[in-house]
Amino acid sequence: MSPETAPDTAVTTREAAGTDQMPAWFPAVAAVSFMVAMELIGWSRLIGAGHGTGRVIGLCGAAMVVFHLALTPALVMRWRRGGVVPRAGEGAPDRRRRNSVWMTFAGVAIGTALWVATGNAGWAAVAVGVLFGAEIWYRLTGLRLQ
Repeated sequence: MSPETAPDTAVTTREAAGTDQMPAWFPAVAAVSFMVAMELIGWSRLIGAGHGTGRVIGLCGAAMVVFHLALTPALVMRWRRGGVVPRAGEGAPDRRRRNSVWMTFAGVAIGTALWVATGNAGWAAVAVGVLFGAEIWYRLTGLRLQ
């Protein structure tokens, strides 16, 4: 890099890093898409996969999982076009990061307890959908509030 282009490159990089890294809609859409996917999968298990309605609900849940998983690559492509890809978890306060970890452990524990208590993975999926949806929203809004 030549000394003449270094200041322009620095200014461009600083402007790209200062832009809003995550769209305002992303935390809500990511949380709701995961929650709805798990709710549909859970209800399909409760209804019964052999039943026609249960199968349709399960397929809708699977489609929502694919939609949810497609959100992150779309966001990363947006970051790459902007010039700066933030490191994972960068910008989140330590307290929020710790709370997110504890919320994840609580979701796994409650889901497992429901599965063991009821003998049906459907109730576990319903509970995990709600709890992990809340955790995803909490974690992602923490990154936006920096």
